[in-house]
Amino acid sequence: ECGECQTTAPSIASDEFLACCANLIRPSASEELLLFADEAHEKLLKPAGAGAGPAVVLPVAEAPAAGKTMGLAFIAAMLGSLLVVGGLGFWAYNQYLKDKKPKPAIFDEGGSLKTQTPNPPPRWFADLQRRLKAAGSRPDALDAAYVQEQGDKVFFIGYSYSTPRKRESEARARESALAMLVHHVGSTITDSAWRKVVRAQYLAERAKVLKELRAAIAKQDGLETRKWRDALWRHRKAVERALKATALELARPKEEVFVQQVEIQDGTRWRFWMRLAVPRKTIQKLARQYSTPVDVESQLVKVLDYFPGLAWIYPEHKMGAVVLQTDKEKSPWKNTPLSEGYLVVSCAEIPIKNAAKFRQVVENRAEELKTKGGLLGCLTKSRGEVKRVGYKVAQVRKPRPRVIYRGNGMRHGPSTTMQFNVWDDPTQ
Repeated sequence: ECGECQTTAPSIASDEFLACCANLIRPSASEELLLFADEAHEKLLKPAGAGAGPAVVLPVAEAPAAGKTMGLAFIAAMLGSLLVVGGLGFWAYNQYLKDKKPKPAIFDEGGSLKTQTPNPPPRWFADLQRRLKAAGSRPDALDAAYVQEQGDKVFFIGYSYSTPRKRESEARARESALAMLVHHVGSTITDSAWRKVVRAQYLAERAKVLKELRAAIAKQDGLETRKWRDALWRHRKAVERALKATALELARPKEEVFVQQVEIQDGTRWRFWMRLAVPRKTIQKLARQYSTPVDVESQLVKVLDYFPGLAWIYPEHKMGAVVLQTDKEKSPWKNTPLSEGYLVVSCAEIPIKNAAKFRQVVENRAEELKTKGGLLGCLTKSRGEVKRVGYKVAQVRKPRPRVIYRGNGMRHGPSTTMQFNVWDDPTQ
């Protein structure tokens, strides 16, 4: 994904190339060794005048004249070069021994870091810190701490981990706040069927990622912290994409930003805190949009718009239709069931953006197949599997017009018969 325009680029690597990449041996060097190599590389290649110490200039001897043997000057130059290289190697070895002890990991998901703030923090940030302290380790209380309600507006607070790139930190904070907005919208929907089919699906995955991240931070395990922190941000970014693609009543919220400058051994990093203001009416409209089903009577099924929280399970999708209810006994889908909770991605090779699009495509396709017969199929997803569901639509044959033969009533000449089409005759 491009850091400038936020556009996702498709992968053009072939399956064979990806298969080879999967079989490559993982590097065994530790993070401390890799960090030392980067620092040593920068110091060794630093140009003259860039640092406090003088630059090292290797002596170069004059080339011997043709036909003459190697002179003493050239031998001295070679010995001098070896001494310089040996000195650099000895310094590098001492640096490795000095830095062999692993550095403490950076735990910016609740860990203690020395921060420098040029301005005093805003009131909402101080209030957030108090609420987080009072929440302790209770997941519901922690979620509620990031939501503040004042009058006719609801405020959602997001944060980023510290990074040397300010633009990245700002984007992560915005994704965090919008993900909290989606979670809050889901919490306000009280319909039992919606909670069973939609909310229960993604809530377990969300709770798992947050729990594993907090456990890794408590253990001060740097590798596990990075693993689950990256997983958290991937899911939140997917939720943000789905929200922007599906929300009909959400304008860009007003943003308030508080920036912290974090000084660590490796340099300066930045952490963003962002508060988004959303009108309470907008929250109510979003809740109605995502919880109101579309009834497809011809298929005996009810479907919902894709809820952005489902991106915790389907991060590769930002649109679709979710099956809320179906009549398994009478539905034409009973042989290959369109089960509750399924995410419908496409029907008749047409992408499904929302519940209304599902009804339009399915009804049009079913009507079209009545003239020739065929299979009405859809591509669906559930947790961990992809299914093609559908049913055969029989061809509907229209009755042929009746043709009645009558005599012409002539008295003279041979008896003849005339043909009349009486399809529109109400007496026949």
